[in-house]
Amino acid sequence: WGRKEDAAIASSLAGELNGLVILRCNVEDAAHNTTRFYRVAPVPSFPDSQRNDTLTTLLMKVGNKPGALYAALGGFSRHGINMTRIESYMLNGSFAATQFLMDVEGHPDQPALAAALKELEHVSDNLKILGAYPRSLARSSA
Repeated sequence: WGRKEDAAIASSLAGELNGLVILRCNVEDAAHNTTRFYRVAPVPSFPDSQRNDTLTTLLMKVGNKPGALYAALGGFSRHGINMTRIESYMLNGSFAATQFLMDVEGHPDQPALAAALKELEHVSDNLKILGAYPRSLARSSA
């Protein structure tokens, strides 16, 4: 924007491409912190379903009623799918439903995750697969 008071947290490459001055490098507060980057495309581009190092990110919504989240997540357990992240968000300030962002291990086309997602479709609303991608090397060494 051309204003000195504006700043961004970004990679050095992003700074270079946008003509920015790097004020400070490595601003994380812990060495294991990582930043996620998403690539948006009009047509999904998932890795080969035969890979064993795929993570899938998805969004789903559940109603505000007893057992709704338990029912939604049960399929992952029944099919042996490991969840590596879950975050909840209220929708439009309403207590009627909560949206969840999740990362799970596996590819949507692999039988176990496909079965868990099929179950999830029946007990949640607005299930969306945001992407599937190879797990970072940092996760592999943990």
